[in-house]
Order: sequence, then C-alpha cells, then structure tokens
Amino acid sequence: MQENSKEYDPFKIPADTNISIKHKKATKCGTPIAKSELCPCCGREVEQEQKEIGISPIDLIYLGQGIPLFFLFLKQMIVVILIVFGIMGIYSLITNSISDNCLDNKSDLLTLYQNGFCEQNCPLPLDEDYLKIISILKTEDCQIVCNQFSNVCTTISSTKIALSNKQLDKDYKEVQAILVLCSIILFKIIHVLFRRHQKLTQDELDRGLLSASDFTAMLTKLPQNQYTESELRESLSKYCKQITQLQPEQEFEIVKIIIAFDIFDYINIIRTKTELEKQYQINESFKNINTQYPPQVTAETQKELLLQIEKKEEELSKIDNDIQKKQFTQTTQVAFVTFQTKKQLDTIVEYTKLTSWQLVLTAILNVFGKTLNKGFYFKDKLIQITRAPEPDDVFWENCGYSLKYKIQQRTLSWLITLVLLVTSFFILFGLDYVQNNYLKDQNINYVLLTIISLIISLIISIINAMIYFSITILANKEKHYTKTHYDVSVATKLIYVQFVNSGLLIMATNILVQGLQNRNDLNEDIELQSLAFSRPGGVAQDAFIITLINALITPLTSFFDIFYMRKLLQQRNLEKSTTNAITQTEANTIFEGPQVLLYDNYAYVCKTVWITLFFAPLVPISLLFCICGLFLYYWLQKYLLLRRKCRPPLQSSHLNSEMCNIINFSPILLAAGQLWVDFVFESNATTKIVNFVSIGFSGLEFFFPFEKLAKKFLSWPEDPNELSKYSEKWHELPTDYDRINPITRQQAIQNYVKFKQSVDNKGNNQNNQQNDQVLQALRQYAFEGGEYKFKSHLIHKLKAVTNLQTNKQTNNIPINTIEMQPKSTNQFQQQEDKTALLGQQQYISQIQRMQQQIEQPNQNQNNYPVYPPQQQYYSYDQNNQQQPYYQQNQQQQYQQPYQQNQFPNAQMPYYNQDPRMYQQQPGQNPQQPGQYPQQPTQYPQQPGQYPYQQYPNNQYHY
Repeated sequence: MQENSKEYDPFKIPADTNISIKHKKATKCGTPIAKSELCPCCGREVEQEQKEIGISPIDLIYLGQGIPLFFLFLKQMIVVILIVFGIMGIYSLITNSISDNCLDNKSDLLTLYQNGFCEQNCPLPLDEDYLKIISILKTEDCQIVCNQFSNVCTTISSTKIALSNKQLDKDYKEVQAILVLCSIILFKIIHVLFRRHQKLTQDELDRGLLSASDFTAMLTKLPQNQYTESELRESLSKYCKQITQLQPEQEFEIVKIIIAFDIFDYINIIRTKTELEKQYQINESFKNINTQYPPQVTAETQKELLLQIEKKEEELSKIDNDIQKKQFTQTTQVAFVTFQTKKQLDTIVEYTKLTSWQLVLTAILNVFGKTLNKGFYFKDKLIQITRAPEPDDVFWENCGYSLKYKIQQRTLSWLITLVLLVTSFFILFGLDYVQNNYLKDQNINYVLLTIISLIISLIISIINAMIYFSITILANKEKHYTKTHYDVSVATKLIYVQFVNSGLLIMATNILVQGLQNRNDLNEDIELQSLAFSRPGGVAQDAFIITLINALITPLTSFFDIFYMRKLLQQRNLEKSTTNAITQTEANTIFEGPQVLLYDNYAYVCKTVWITLFFAPLVPISLLFCICGLFLYYWLQKYLLLRRKCRPPLQSSHLNSEMCNIINFSPILLAAGQLWVDFVFESNATTKIVNFVSIGFSGLEFFFPFEKLAKKFLSWPEDPNELSKYSEKWHELPTDYDRINPITRQQAIQNYVKFKQSVDNKGNNQNNQQNDQVLQALRQYAFEGGEYKFKSHLIHKLKAVTNLQTNKQTNNIPINTIEMQPKSTNQFQQQEDKTALLGQQQYISQIQRMQQQIEQPNQNQNNYPVYPPQQQYYSYDQNNQQQPYYQQNQQQQYQQPYQQNQFPNAQMPYYNQDPRMYQQQPGQNPQQPGQYPQQPTQYPQQPGQYPYQQYPNNQYHY
C-alpha cells in the first residue's frame, strides 16, 4: 500500500482514467471483497460486493448509523400518513365525492350565463344550480350573481374530491373535524411508539460501536476568552453536586475537559498557502508537458504566486512564534466535558434541557436581569449542555467565531431567503391575477386554467430549487460548530422556507387576488376567502397539483439527475480522450458517484409530510399522493445509494433526532388546516369547538413534551452501555476529542499508540522526544479536517490505530488482551473496518511514523515530516528539476521544540502529568524550563495495565 501511495500523484496532468475508474468502483456503497486490488487514491478495495435493493435498513449499518435511521424514519412516515388516510382521508374522499355542492361544468345554467344571458335569467328560484350559486355567494342580488358566478366551484377533477364540493353540508364537515382530532391523538401515540422503536434500533446499531460522544457533553455559549479550564471544572462540579443533592443515587465524575481554542486565522493561512502552492505546481506541470504555461498564465504570474506563497510563509512564522512565546490562551465558547459513565451524561443533559416555553421565559427574565431557576450558569451566562457530536464531526476552526458574527451571517442568510420568498410571492400573485381575470371572460377554458396552475407549480419548484442552493451556500458562511449543526440548520431552513413557499404563499396570493378584484361586490372577507378556495384555479386546484408534483415528480427528478448525466458525459469524454488538462484529483471527482446528502433527504420527507397534512382537510387525495410519493422515494433512494452514489461519510443519529422533533409538530398543521377550511366555509359551532380542541391538543408539545409523559407509562429501553465506565473503555474508543483537537491531537495520538503497544509487550523502550507537536497538529488539521473537507469519514480515522496493529501484530497480541480491540458487529463490519483503515493512508502513515519513533529510542532526529508529505503533493517534475525554495525549506523551518507549559490557562495534558517525566536522572544535565528529558522514563507497566494515575478526587487522567 505504501508503494502505491508514493506512486500516486494527486496533481498529475494528464489524469489517468484507469485510476479514476478504480476509484469509482472503490467508492461504491457495497462491502469490500477480501484481497481485492486497492485503489491508489483512497486505499479502498476496488472490488465491492453489491447489495440487493431489498436489503433491510438495519443491514446498512456498515455505512454508519445515519443511513439505517433515515430509511427507518421514512418507513415510519409512510405508516403515519397511511394511518391518517385510513382514519379521515377515506371518509373525506367519499363524502366529498358523493356531495353535490359545486356546479356541473356542463350545466345548462352555467353555459347560459357564460354566453351572456345571466341578467335575462336571474333569478331562477326553481333551478337547482341557481340555488347552489346563491347559497355559495350568500346573496340573491342578480348583479353580484352575474359578476361572481364564474368564481363558484365546478366539478372538475380536482374540486370534485375537495372539501369545497361539500361546503354546504355541515354534518359531513363536523364528522371530518372529529376524525381529524382522532388522527391527531393517534399520531401523537404512534409517534411516541416510533421514537421508542427508534431508540431500540439505535441501541442495536450502537451496540459494539461505543464512541467518545457516549460519555461527553458539549458546552456552548461559554464566555469567550474569559475562563480557564480549572474555573469551568470547579463551577460544573458544584452544579453536579446540586443535582446529586436532589438525586442522591446519581453521582458525577468529570474525567476531563477539552477546550476548543481559536485557531481559525492559523488554519485559514495554511489552507490559502496550500492552494497557492497547488496552483503553482499545476502550472509548472502543464508547462513541462506542453512547453508553455496554461492560457492567461505567464512567468510573471508564477513569480507573483511565489511572492504570495512567501508572504503566507512569513505570516505563518509570525503566528508560530506568537503561539510559543505568548502562550496560546484564546478560549472559545465551546468545550467538551467527558463524564465517567453514559448515565451521568444523560442525567445532566436531561436535567439542564429547557422546553420551548422555558427558553422564552429565560429570554424575558434576562431582559430584567433575572435568571430562571434551572440550567447551568457560568459567570452569569446560561450555558447550553447537549450530548456532544462525534469527535470528527467538529469544525474546530469555527468555534472561535463570535456570537455576533454568527448572528450577522444567519440574519443575512434569512434576508436573502426572504428576498427569494418575496420574489416568489409577486410571481405567484401575477399568475393568479391573470388567471382570475381570465375567469371573467364569457367562455371559460378549464384546460387553460389547469395549464396556468401547472405553471404556478413549476414556478414554485424553481423557487424551491433556488432556495435550496442559496441556503446550502449561505450555511457555510454561518460557521456552525459541527457538521451535524450544519446539516440540521440546512434541513430545518429548507423545511420551513419551502413549506411557506409551497403552502402558505399559495393561500395568501389566492385570497389577496380575490379580495382586490371583488371587493366592490363582496364586502365580507369570509365570502372572499371561500371563493378563493373553491373557484376554478383556486387554492383547492393549486393544492391538488402542488401535492401531486411534489410527491411524484420530485422523486423522479432525483433519479433523472441532470448533474449526474453531466458527470456521465464528462466521464465518457475523458475515456475517449488520450490527453486531458485536468489533475488526477479532479478526474477522480468526476468519476465519483453523487454524494449522499441526508439533510436534503430529510428536508424533502418532512416538507412533504407538512404540506400534505396542511392541505389534507381541503384536498384529502393529497394523503394518497404522499403515500405513493414516499414509497417511491424510499425505493429510489435505496437504489441510488446502492447502485449510483458514492460511499457517504459515517454520520451519527443527531440529525435523525432533530428531524423527529420537527415532525412531532406536524399535527399542528393538520389541525390548523382543518380550522381554516371550517372557518372559510362557515361550519357550525360544534365543528369549530372540535377544531380548537385539536389545536390545543396538538400544541401541548410546546409546554409538556408528550414523550416525557409517555415514559412514565411505557417501559423505555435502557441503554446497555449506560453504566460502562470511560476509565475502562477509553482504550477501546476508536477516537477521542483530544485525539482530534488540533491543539492536543499529536501528543494524544502518540500516547494512545504507546499504550496500545504496551499491551503488546512493546512498551519497555519508549522515546519521549517531543518536537513541534502543536504546530504540526495544527498544520495536519488544516489539510484533512473541519469545513475544508466535509467528507471526514468517522470510522476511517477512528479505527486506524487498532486496525493497523491488528493487521501487523496479531500474532504478538496476548490472548487476554484481544478483547481490548474494538469489535465489529458482524463480518461486513469487520470488512468495513479494514476498508476504513486502507482509506486513510496519510493518517496511518502518521501512526507508522509514531511507531517507528517509539520503537527506535536511540534515534534522536525528528521522524515527523511536515504534513502532508512533500513527495506526495509536490513531486519533482519530469525533468527532475529542483523544487522551489519554499518547499525545500518547509520541513526545516517548522521543526521547533515543543514548549512545556505552553497553555497555562488549561490543565496540563494528562499525558504530561506523571512527575517521573521531569525527574532528573543520575548523571544527567539539569533540564531547562520548557524541555523534556533527553532519555525516556521507564514505566513499570505490565501488558494490559492502564497508564493512568488515581488522584484523591477520583478523577482519571489517561
């Protein structure tokens, strides 16, 4: 594998399509076949075992928790809508169809009126159609009748099965309101049962996949640059004691606190410099092949690139010196606190969780300088405590952004979204205005009215697409702390905004147009709204077409993806071309399948459910459209995942939990839709009372979480790992926050490798030489982590160390220590672990260099080259010319000694706390401050012994 890694050049021009084809096969969503050829790019097995489309979602665990939970969520939504359709949908469809409140579109009276003979045939008290008209218009004035008869509903396909066809039958509407209330009650019960089932599934998926997030809480809204770790630990310990006084059976033990430092400027400069170097090398490679620079590139521009690179190098040197001299103390608003057990974590998270009402009350009290008697306060600020995301999920460079900056960016994001909504409103208003004017013509063409409604739906789809791209782009500017926060933010905005665009704006524009054009004839708003709902081309017809297109056309467009078709065309052109002018990395990207975007999938499902439930009282056929659409979407997404898309990053269950919380408010939309149509069509008092009861019951979630009440009556699944101790499991965790945090990762990883080798009887001779740990870790994070690379594969890094030792040292591991290796749930997971290892060549090579340093104690030179290896990214050109000076001196320039006590505001890292490390050995020169002993300290450890000290306060330091 190492040889392939050396031969592989990501910036090679022209690109080798054979490598790209291998990369395409290796990134499929199958399971790897043992002893298959490896992709030189990502290190995965090229040959994959293709899974059946009918595979159970649970069996997709090898792709991470996020994929199985999404398909389970989608199946649950299908069941929920199917139940609502069975309770109120079927009844509503039948009663709408058998009723006869709308005019027949071929009625003799309607034809007579359309031909201009209204005044001569008004009134006609014995004509049934005339009686319908005056009942709907609520007037016998012939002038109004002749002006408004075209706005009366007719029995075209969409209105025949809409509530407008039974708008005069109060008994039918009363029964429908009662059935809606029953649907809401059953929805709440079923949703709780589904959450319970989802918790069981999550535990099953999580069994054997214990991670650091199972013990760690994420603290946000901390006072930036105004606290130290010791202050935070002391304050949080006092708060935990208060909880223990209320719950004597629950004790807390804070193992460690990892603070996210402000590293954005440093990371940003490194990445900018890297892009400049890459561009310089691409231009030089192009010249070596074609004897001239690319278009618009000259020798002068290359010199300018060198000057810019040199300038960035100077900026880095300055920051390096500042970090070592001024001592890096810029704490952010984010910290990660690890507790001894999962139960301790769950208890403090649940104890500090505030309901929506409590959050509003807290904001009000804050205005008057008072606080709510709940929650954790640190330096007069309410700190938010949630379960931490996975370590690889954190954007460490974003933690330093101030709350003011984030509010500004999110406000800007909402303003741009609002502009798109306003644009959509005026476009829809104009189309509705034209459509309503056309109704005043003597001859109504219902086909043309339907075409206009289709155009309206098309405009809505286009605006929704624009909203989608704008929200996803602007979300990058919002600088979220984690990838999960990013996904939740994008999905939530898409759901809210697209629902407003597809649902509320349709109703608003129809009512407004009807009011502006008919205010002189009808003075009552209620009459204007009823005509806006029931008229040809009104809300009922628009809702019919919108729900149909959203449910059926959207899944089909995901299959016939124009961007994927474009990729196929690019692949075909590259395969036919003997020469090309793109890099190997760019070619690999072209051959990769489309990405799996779970936030997009969740947004579509939630938006579809919301729109369906909102319009269901008016157009119950939308429930059937939704069932068919979600069923089609389920199988299409599974097909695309297993046959077309590339392997997704492993995601946790946080996004799924947030989307379940959003869906939990769906009954409010169903109740609001029923209340509105009954108000518009003037139902009786009993019906309105039932509707208000529905609104009240569905809104209880804001004040009394239904799930909490249900837990008192239902047996809730217990977490099998809730009593597992971090001190006993830390070495089995695939990664940890200190191993991912750029400030602490280098030393934490090395300490982890030392321990893993100590159980292998290889820990007797260890080298404690420390060189440039923090600066090197920061540079490594700049290349592989954070926002810079969204596709941060969780397990790919998490299990690198364990798998490396498993592959190379299995025969040397004692039997009594094999159980310490992370275990896979099944054979496919074991294969995935191997694939994950191979997929992180650079990360593993770093571990290998660490092992070489540890195993060779007599080697005094630094074995850690600057990340990434220069030969891999900036190799010599074809003429074997010397590399630019900034590459030659790069390694030498940054090999500076690591400064002990570099972070005075933070507790000394646990791996530096053994006092034996700093004891002067006989015959040894006195150590200067900030230096480590020249010879390693011998640890009297036995294989399997934990390398931590037990302190009087029972806090473990590993």
